[in-house]
Order: sequence, then C-alpha cells, then structure tokens
Amino acid sequence: NRLGQPIYGHETPDGYPASQSDWASSGQMAARFDVARQIATRSAVLFRAEPQAALEQPPYPDLAQRATAQARVAQWSAASRDALAKARNVPDWNTYFLSAPEMMVR
Repeated sequence: NRLGQPIYGHETPDGYPASQSDWASSGQMAARFDVARQIATRSAVLFRAEPQAALEQPPYPDLAQRATAQARVAQWSAASRDALAKARNVPDWNTYFLSAPEMMVR
C-alpha cells in the first residue's frame, strides 16, 4: 500500500504498469528506501506469525552473511559496494543493500 500498489487496487486485469517510468519517481524511491529500512531493521516484528509472540534476537537478519547477498553484491557497481562498506552496523548494511539501485528492479 505504501508504494502505491495495493493488492487488488488496479482496476483493470492487466496489473500495474511494468515500465520504470511508471514507478521510479523520487517519491517512489523515498518510499522504497523507507520500506527497505523497515524490513532491514524490524523484520522480526513485520513477519512474525503471532502478533504477541516474543521477538527473535536479534530482530533482523544479517544479510551480509548470506551467500545470495554476497553473490549479488559482487556484481554491483563500485558506488553501491562502497556504500555497503560504510555501513556502521547490521541494520544499516541491510538497509543499504535492500535500497540499492541494483535492487530497484521489477
């Protein structure tokens, strides 16, 4: 919903537009960064099965340690890799990873 594409919100059966110009505005990029930050730092809260269940410790995954993330990053631009290298902690790295231009594909 926050990205402007609520489920069943498109009135025609062809789905939301797939061209980049339809979803890559500055407002969309800011919203995508915010959603990436929420997922990267609070994923235990967002995805737990029971709302009152205890949180996992830590409440976020360490994506940098995942082989799939490492494989993606190896193919990214130097600018994106430099941004990841400047992350101060795991939540920052996760946020930079999920909101990198290379992740903004549809």
